[in-house]
Amino acid sequence: MHLCSHLGVHKTPHTKNQHQDHKQAQLSPGNSVPDLVVDSFEFDPAFPKAGERVFMDITVKNQGAGAASAFQVGLDGTGFPLREKKLDFLEPQGEKTVRFGPVTMKPGSYSYTATADSRHEVTESEEGNNWQYTWLNIDDPFPPRV
Repeated sequence: MHLCSHLGVHKTPHTKNQHQDHKQAQLSPGNSVPDLVVDSFEFDPAFPKAGERVFMDITVKNQGAGAASAFQVGLDGTGFPLREKKLDFLEPQGEKTVRFGPVTMKPGSYSYTATADSRHEVTESEEGNNWQYTWLNIDDPFPPRV
């Protein structure tokens, strides 16, 4: 089994006015806004094998100075259509873990993307750091004989 995790930049389109308003919110003195990131993406068990039931744990951190009101954490990927779970609140510098699954793993290659604030419900100091991508390969325990 091979496992790789990659932090990414998720770009969302902004109109000129939205971008200007967002920049103004970042630059205003004393402004306390959240900044939600996917801090970790882990599998349970950590190294899944073919046929095992696997959970995916997504830890979201608010690395901003303000509290985040209700938002969705999304997970989608190979053979796993978009699923979301709601977090009601996340204090500044706080973190919470959301569990998805179980999924029974079959041999093959899988890729997953976890997104904090998947519906863009929270105004943040940085909107481009909300996701993390990971992939893994599950080896066939009984490969065909040649």
